[in-house]
Amino acid sequence: MLASYLIDLQGGDDFPGSQVPIRERHRILPWALLALVLVIVGLYAASVWLNWTILETMYNAKAGLDWFGINFYGGLTFLVAAILALLFVNPFPRRSDLFESFNALIGLQYRQTPYGGYGSGVPQRRVRPMYIRPSKLLWGFWQLLKWTILFGIFSVYNGFPGFGNFTIVVDMALKGYGSWGLVPQVAFLPLSPGSSSEIISLIPTMEIQYQILVYFALVLMVVLALRFFLKFIRDVVIRAGDKWLRDIFVALSAVVFAVFIGIPYWGMDVTIPYEWGAVATVLVAFIAMAIFFHLSSSKETIPLAQRRRTAIIVAAAIIIILLLFNIGAVTYYRLNFNNNYIAYQWNPLVSKQVQVASWAAGIQNMTYSSIDQIPPGNASITLPLIRNWDSNSSYTQSQNVIGVNWLQLSAPSIAYVYGQEYWVTPTTFLYPDTNDWIGVHLIYTHSSKIILLNTHTGQFVNVTQAYRIPTQPLMYYGEDLSQTTGFSNDVYVHAAPNVQEIEGVSYNGPPDYTLCGAQRSLWFLEQFQFGYAFSPPQDCIQMLHDREVFDRVQNVLIGGLVEDGSTYLVSDSPAGGKNLYFAIQVYVDYPLHSGFANVPYTQIQSYLRFFGVVLVNVATGQMQGYTVAGNDNFLSSFYKQYYPSWGTVPSWLQSQLRYPDQLLGNQVFQGQLDADFILHVNQPSVFRSQSDFFERPTNTEVLYIPFVAGNNVSFDAVQLVEFQSSTGKNLAGLYVISGGKNLGQMTLYQSNATGINSSPLFGPTAALSAFGSDYATQQAVTLTRATPGNILLYPVNGHLYYFIPAYVRQASGTSVVERNPFVDVINAQNSSAPVRLIYTNSSAINTYDLTQNPIFTNSTLRAQYVSGLFTSQHIALTNSTVTSVNIVNNIASATYQVDSEQNATTSMVKHFISAYVQNSTITGSGLAFGTLFYWVPSPGTVDYGFVVSSLGVTKLYYISVIVGTT
Repeated sequence: MLASYLIDLQGGDDFPGSQVPIRERHRILPWALLALVLVIVGLYAASVWLNWTILETMYNAKAGLDWFGINFYGGLTFLVAAILALLFVNPFPRRSDLFESFNALIGLQYRQTPYGGYGSGVPQRRVRPMYIRPSKLLWGFWQLLKWTILFGIFSVYNGFPGFGNFTIVVDMALKGYGSWGLVPQVAFLPLSPGSSSEIISLIPTMEIQYQILVYFALVLMVVLALRFFLKFIRDVVIRAGDKWLRDIFVALSAVVFAVFIGIPYWGMDVTIPYEWGAVATVLVAFIAMAIFFHLSSSKETIPLAQRRRTAIIVAAAIIIILLLFNIGAVTYYRLNFNNNYIAYQWNPLVSKQVQVASWAAGIQNMTYSSIDQIPPGNASITLPLIRNWDSNSSYTQSQNVIGVNWLQLSAPSIAYVYGQEYWVTPTTFLYPDTNDWIGVHLIYTHSSKIILLNTHTGQFVNVTQAYRIPTQPLMYYGEDLSQTTGFSNDVYVHAAPNVQEIEGVSYNGPPDYTLCGAQRSLWFLEQFQFGYAFSPPQDCIQMLHDREVFDRVQNVLIGGLVEDGSTYLVSDSPAGGKNLYFAIQVYVDYPLHSGFANVPYTQIQSYLRFFGVVLVNVATGQMQGYTVAGNDNFLSSFYKQYYPSWGTVPSWLQSQLRYPDQLLGNQVFQGQLDADFILHVNQPSVFRSQSDFFERPTNTEVLYIPFVAGNNVSFDAVQLVEFQSSTGKNLAGLYVISGGKNLGQMTLYQSNATGINSSPLFGPTAALSAFGSDYATQQAVTLTRATPGNILLYPVNGHLYYFIPAYVRQASGTSVVERNPFVDVINAQNSSAPVRLIYTNSSAINTYDLTQNPIFTNSTLRAQYVSGLFTSQHIALTNSTVTSVNIVNNIASATYQVDSEQNATTSMVKHFISAYVQNSTITGSGLAFGTLFYWVPSPGTVDYGFVVSSLGVTKLYYISVIVGTT
């Protein structure tokens, strides 16, 4: 029988002739189970192959990237997994520590006991156990099975689970990063710690070459500890002399060696040489004890001459003395840490952490300035850009303009487009029936709504007007809400002649993949769509795959690259394009092992850099990446090799880019700013006292605002900070991280301990408290039941003010609307100054009661507003000066240089549209050239006109709008 060939079975009992024959079973069942397993494995393998083929084809065509090469490091994943799995293979034929331990435990319960009850003295008849003695064939099968299982696990994790990504480390070494020649210097850092600059130069080697040695050593120590733990079980059960003590000390030696080889990664204060010595002494002692008990277990006694015995005693004494010396030194220094902080901790460790961790976190170029050096903020530019509507109020308002039952809002994102700030809220799917496969995959293929709300006025703006594109593209690719599916569902276009996409449109871009023949059958069989699998309306079906933009980008991010948690829309219209893209920001977050890279009092110990941005076309899913990181001869340079098609950021995109807020840090993720909350302090006494550490206020996070410097506006990330654990909640400073052309430039505007003009500055928490305690605000809240919105700090004419809008949620029929009845303006530099309560329906909202003169809005914004009046009526605009006409009619003119002139200008433009542009008695068969023209006849004036032709006579009808030059 096959079983008797594979395994030697020794059976029987204490009495002769007691062997019981084993009933032979039918052999068809094992073969049937084997066939079933093979079919399942075959189908799974085919499914994996198909999915990999789809992804490789799709990303090659639509992103110019090698999906397989990125996800599996050019196949290195499997080579590394194969080598690591080999370490767990027992090299000795027919030997298995697991089988031997199992045999010992099985035999333990079959020791002879009395028969007939306890104490009767009559032997009990018991069947002896069957010991497993693997043949070479079974041994080989077991080793192959074990290797296969571990190969699969190590392939999934790119290394040993819990030990980190080993494949990427090997890949960096093979590509020439780090230096093997510096490994000895790294190994002996505990005995000769370098300066902060030397440690920074050693980090690539520490994370690559030395990490390879440590990783292999750790895996080997795991194997060794496991094997000797199993031997320990066996030797204790069978009572094999002192071998069980040998097993314990070998396992302990493996554990201590794993600690010892990792000491160069420790943070190194003055005690580090003695800690290194103590661990080394314990390691030598454990190895010596393991050798001693191994030798003693092989003989009854170990004959020792007097000199040898004396040598052993002397060696043991030396080990004990060394251990006591090192432990004593560590204890002495630690007991004196408080009165020797600079010599024992600051100089050898903390000062180096400040430098190394700042470099690792990417904040080494942070500019530090006094808060009184902040750009003053031109009132005429700043005030028309104040954000009166926050994210939540925008979301509530936007729900009322969806207009259909099969769409819902995605998360709003803030965008600064052509000089104006908007809340941009795309839509995703709200399926009427989630179980309707046809509806989910063939009908609801796209979203057609992108809702924009002006953050200052609260007015909705057409996406074509804001982004200056001719038409809004249909969104076949987009963002899903958390825990929902929409764009994450694949859709099939042109798949069924009798099924039409919603809104009667048809996808006209390239598919992500085309399923034909066997591939189509396998794909739809997995979805239990047997009709499409075996009798489809056509052989080949076009598919749009992985349409959720975050998932689409994540699929081609190598280990250590992380997506920012928010996305926003950008357009290529500045370059003459007509496309909209989701911008997915990507940054490096690679864990470092060196304790010098740890930010004290935090868990931050990573290499952090803004790496690049990936644009995903909302209509076609085409992807194009751009890198912003420089070459650092380390991670950024390494990652760039995997994305050769990613170029530098074009000028049309540069102005629309902002810095990733998740990389900076928020209430959930610690980031670069969290590191600087600690590391901006470089004086030992201040650092020790923690008196100048910062914290992020509970109610604030990184917010993007138009930041005004002179007459220039940039869309910057701003983080307000308070002093850590401050009872007064004073403003400690604000971080400004530039977007646009100065992308990534970081500045901390830090308040003095006593504040500007010796007055403490209001922090955001204190400002919110002032909102709640101001008498006039309390009265307004009581009347309107308003709640406060975002807390934003703006510099206006050289002074800092908090602007806190209030909102009232009201039910109106079947919808819910928000009103913004008033805004509180709070002086951040004078706690005794009264709170300015500004009602939004009063003229004071134009100046927020901060200036006596009328506030001129930005001329670009005014011209954009006027143009929007035409495009909102689906009137095409073309920038071109009209010449060579027979008759010129100047219909009207208007001046629009301040907000108060907006209504009159709006009325004039609307009259021009209804009475002339859309009047068929004037235009006849339509506008000549099918468009309305606009041009600038002189600085500050914009003319809008159209041409009609009748009987060979051309006439120009136009209006003039004076928008000013500022």
